[in-house]
Amino acid sequence: MKLYKTVPYAGNLVIGKDDKVQEAIVDYFDVIKQESNDGWELMNITPVSVVRKDGPNKGKSEPYNIFVFVKEVE
Repeated sequence: MKLYKTVPYAGNLVIGKDDKVQEAIVDYFDVIKQESNDGWELMNITPVSVVRKDGPNKGKSEPYNIFVFVKEVE
């Protein structure tokens, strides 16, 4: 049997004019390293749009990435 877990993470990486993209992407690797323990393996990274409701007919879309991890159990 397999177990699954999801970990949300920011969908947009914001960097300054003189920053390097690679440095911002390293944060993704940190999430993977942190969560890949005790038999958990990264299966997929999926973009998800979340709408935060500001009122009855208004909402603000926020992009996220969902890291999906899988683990085999007996």
